[in-house]
Amino acid sequence: MRAHGVKSRLLSRQDYEALVAGSKRIWDFPDYAHVSERDSLEKKLEKIYKVYIDRMRLLAKIPEVSDFVFALLDRLEVENIKFHLRYLAGYQRPVLYYPYSRLLGAEKLMSLRTESAIWEALSKTPLRAPASPSFKTRLIAEREVLLGLLYYNYLLNTINNLKIGKDVINSLTELVTNDFTASYATWKDLLPDEVLSSLFRTYAPRLRVNLKLLENLKGTTTEIIQEGIRILAARARAEALNHPLDLVYIYALNHLLLAEAQNLERILVGKELGIAEEVIIKNLILP
Repeated sequence: MRAHGVKSRLLSRQDYEALVAGSKRIWDFPDYAHVSERDSLEKKLEKIYKVYIDRMRLLAKIPEVSDFVFALLDRLEVENIKFHLRYLAGYQRPVLYYPYSRLLGAEKLMSLRTESAIWEALSKTPLRAPASPSFKTRLIAEREVLLGLLYYNYLLNTINNLKIGKDVINSLTELVTNDFTASYATWKDLLPDEVLSSLFRTYAPRLRVNLKLLENLKGTTTEIIQEGIRILAARARAEALNHPLDLVYIYALNHLLLAEAQNLERILVGKELGIAEEVIIKNLILP
């Protein structure tokens, strides 16, 4: 299966330790040979995420799973939309927009100069955004949570439309619920309860939180994000073993491929900032 070939090229714990120690460079690994020491940090990160995207696009060439794979990748564009909302709100432009676009397209997104124009454009995409949402606060977090809710709705709709067995749909739905719960754990510290509850009721009444998982996600926002990524990656690895021949494997593989890109980003940025090796290692999601 094509997905198993992709998984076999994932970096190992020893590879990450060698990268942090400096005994290996990113371009020493065949899939990243096109990354150059002469590239700027921004260009290196762009090339790293392009590897993740290209690996998933390889799987999207299988007609039966194409919609599902692209729905997983579309999360990157949702993040780009969040970046653009922050930019329009006066935040400093981020180091990197992910090199991926499909729902709106990069050129279209960059041409949108107001928040209202973004929501209007998104209303014509599979995210089914409200053309003119009513927000209770001026917080950028409220807009970002709405985008997150719309994305999880879209992903679940894509899964439910797949021509696959009910047991696989149930397994995928559980994985999405866990992923959603990790996001919710950060959202509940960013918005008042009544604002978050209103967004749920209005835009995502069928999304559910895994309360047992939520109990394990405590601490600062950074700690919650890190622990959430670790738990989801561990469960992805377990699911990959339990479902070697169906779409659950692809969902799990997506987590592992994205974690690799994020690990490489942390290593590059950490070394650029002169962060101690042990601190960089501590913040990696290791196999």
